[in-house]
Amino acid sequence: MYFRILKYVKPYTNKLIIAIFFAVIFSVSNVYFIALVRDISKAIGSKNMVLFNIYILDTVGLYIVRLVATYFQTYWMAYISSRLTIDIRVELYRHVQHLSLTFFEKYRQGDIMSRILSDIGAIENVIRSTFTSFIPQTLTLIGVLIYLLVLNWQLTMITFIILPVFIFIVQRFASRLRKLSSKIQRKNADITSVLAESLAAVRIVKAFAMENFEVKRFIRENERNFRLSMQNVRVSAIQEPVIALLQFLSIVVVLWYGGRLVVLGQMDIANLIAFFTGILLLIDPVLALSRVYTQINSAFSSSERVFSILDMVPDVKDKKHALVIDKIEGEICFKDVSFQYNATEQMVLHNINVKIKSGETVALVGPSGAGKTTFINLIPRFYDVTSGSITVDGHDLRDLQTFSLRSQIGIVPQESILFSGSIESNIAYGKIGATRKEIVEAARKANAEEFILKMKNGYVSRVGERGQKLSGGQKQRIAIARAILKDPRILILDEATSSLDNESEKLVQEALDRLMENRTTLVIAHRLSTVINADRILVLENGQIVEEGPHEELLSKGGLYKKLYELNFKKENVSPPVPKNKS
Repeated sequence: MYFRILKYVKPYTNKLIIAIFFAVIFSVSNVYFIALVRDISKAIGSKNMVLFNIYILDTVGLYIVRLVATYFQTYWMAYISSRLTIDIRVELYRHVQHLSLTFFEKYRQGDIMSRILSDIGAIENVIRSTFTSFIPQTLTLIGVLIYLLVLNWQLTMITFIILPVFIFIVQRFASRLRKLSSKIQRKNADITSVLAESLAAVRIVKAFAMENFEVKRFIRENERNFRLSMQNVRVSAIQEPVIALLQFLSIVVVLWYGGRLVVLGQMDIANLIAFFTGILLLIDPVLALSRVYTQINSAFSSSERVFSILDMVPDVKDKKHALVIDKIEGEICFKDVSFQYNATEQMVLHNINVKIKSGETVALVGPSGAGKTTFINLIPRFYDVTSGSITVDGHDLRDLQTFSLRSQIGIVPQESILFSGSIESNIAYGKIGATRKEIVEAARKANAEEFILKMKNGYVSRVGERGQKLSGGQKQRIAIARAILKDPRILILDEATSSLDNESEKLVQEALDRLMENRTTLVIAHRLSTVINADRILVLENGQIVEEGPHEELLSKGGLYKKLYELNFKKENVSPPVPKNKS
């Protein structure tokens, strides 16, 4: 873990040098304090008041220097550790944003949040402890041990007798705490998942009167976490008194052997007092290092969870010299395209061959599970084809820079997703830096301006989390305005009017008609109005295109399309197709 973290330290090398400088001063002050105690003892023994007063003043001055050094080394160490944590968290979040959709299908939202927040929080504790405690206390430990060896090496070696036992016990505790910490982190992820799911689906929870069920589920996960946490507390609570006992035994051994040396005349009392002072000064470093060691072991599971994501390679990634396309016409060609989500599952699409002309509107129809959503998800390259190729204006999608491709594709999903900002920021989401004039024009074309102006704060009105303050039709029109502002050449619609009332549907459909003008448009169709006005209809079944053509032609064939029409569309009262303006 530490070797991976070292690369994050590089930008703060100068500040780390300053912090270590003050940590050295802090450690030297501790070591020099032993010498002062020895000199004060000798001055008292010789009854020399002048030297005694000088040494006392030296002690006061030394303590002030130690306090100043403590402040600066703590401040700079904390600064570095906080910056490192932010850098790791930002890198993890950036990496997650660039991972493929398969990652988000595999990992729960709560688990991802837990890694970004809780797991990095655990790593932050270790980094902070390392920089604010481990480094200065290690320097103090080394300095005091060297001084004690010089003072009396035999007595110092006696204190080391218990060291192997001390190390063995600390390692056993650390190993146990590491296992418990791993379980606790996984349980925290479960709690976060339950919380995220219940809050995201709060309307469903209330609609089905499941509040008490969700509360019980949340309590159950917390109780499981509580039991693991208490196991962790028990192990930690046992660790400290055991370590304290070892320290006490060390002091007793030193007292016995040191007293014996004084009685035999092999050591004076001033040096023994100084030695005991050194032993006492070792207590803080030993305790601090044992705590840090325990934290490190506890955080290993968190670091593994974090770095395992950072090590993931996106399934969909750009080639080294991917082609950047500034403007496309919008011609799409599927050539022998087959696709499966993973090698263990069956093919979702089989040998698809179809060419969609620039500016053409194509509707996709078919029974549930036919592959319609997969078909449209391949165009923005959310996934790469398993075999075959998809081209836009003759360029294979895998040869194009993904950003430049997606920047020319607009998507309006069936359920519009808004962010918890203002209406203005939601419309401008697809075009950073858009002017107010452009935003207003997009809203007007999307039939959204009327309801926006009726809101208290107009375009700066907050929409609430996931747009909860707006109706379904209003959210759809904001999503359409967002797509209009982006001005894409290729438009993908997962029929946006399927769940709206008649009035909202009419307004949204008018907005969609404006949006679809002179663009290559693919629509997953749920309404007859969309189907019959399409230039062409692709009928999918079991991942294959089984029928293709305009509405009337497919109806006359009496195949699958006619069955779907009889089942889903016939009851709708829709006017005949309106010729499209191809200008």
